[in-house]
Amino acid sequence: MRLLLLALLLAAPVGAQVNTERLRTARDADGMALALDASAAFATGNTEYLQVGVGGRLDARLGSHAGFVVGRMDLGRTDGASFVDRSFAHARVTTPLRDWLAAEAFTQIERNRQQRLDARTLVGAGLRAAVVEADSAALAVGLTPMLEVEILDEALGGEQDAVVRLSTYLSGRLAVGPRAAVSAVVYAQPRADVAGDVRVLGQAAIDVGLTRAVALRVRLNVRHDSRPPGEVERTDVSVENGLVILLPAP
Repeated sequence: MRLLLLALLLAAPVGAQVNTERLRTARDADGMALALDASAAFATGNTEYLQVGVGGRLDARLGSHAGFVVGRMDLGRTDGASFVDRSFAHARVTTPLRDWLAAEAFTQIERNRQQRLDARTLVGAGLRAAVVEADSAALAVGLTPMLEVEILDEALGGEQDAVVRLSTYLSGRLAVGPRAAVSAVVYAQPRADVAGDVRVLGQAAIDVGLTRAVALRVRLNVRHDSRPPGEVERTDVSVENGLVILLPAP
């Protein structure tokens, strides 16, 4: 297994929703592994900006039980004003029930000032089914009821709301040759008590290995919120281009 130690991202990731499918690893040995990453971008002259990001991840496995904790913070300023201010932390535990079926529980907290979100806390538990699981291809579906507690920023009155959502996802991966892979995942998170209140997150990525330790990554993110707070746009689209350095886990 390989772990991401350092990622130099040339574009920012999608907003408040977080694609946790891409946070999974295939660690199959007992023990723990730690990974850290950092990114930075700056410019001076006619345009001045500074953007930095730091993150980390801890994976652990004991027998058939596996879990991980991951977190990241991104800050950016241009011409004295903040244009990026977001952070999140996510913890998940998975226990197999059958060869193709697993139970999982998670908790997550995040913040995104550009989305007018002071804090969003999620707690959930559900099932994950592996429809296809092979070295060259994988397809999985998940179903997780979750409690969501949101606190909007002071500009929107600091309103707090607690709702129940049903998080469903479809995740797929396909190897294209010995050093390239295509992956995609789509989340749909409808609110349990309000018809038409739904959040959707889609992500597609291509990873191409340049060498055994360096890979080029291109990722497309699409996020839609049918009822965003304040005057926030309903749909966000972003593209990431990244150079990834991989080191073997101990």
